[in-house]
Amino acid sequence: MVLVSEPVLTLALVLVPEPVLALVSALVVDSSVLFDLPTGTTIVVTFSGVLIVMLVIHLVLIYGSKIHSRRGATSLDRPLERV
Repeated sequence: MVLVSEPVLTLALVLVPEPVLALVSALVVDSSVLFDLPTGTTIVVTFSGVLIVMLVIHLVLIYGSKIHSRRGATSLDRPLERV
C-alpha cells in the first residue's frame, strides 16, 4: 500500500530537511546566547530533541491510523469452530 506517490515523496525528502535545519540552527544559536550555554552541547541536545519529536510525529501519523483501525476487532466477532 503506497500512501504517497514517489515524486511527492522525493520532493518532500529534498525540501523538508532544509527549513528544519535552518530552524533548528537558529534555535540553537538563540538559546545558546540567551542561556549562555556552550554551542556544541546545545547543537547536540537540540538536534536530538528535534529528531525525537519528529520520530514521535512519524509514529503517530503512520501507525496511529493502523492502531485505530484495529481497535474493536476481537476474535469474538466470529463464532468459535467446534472440532
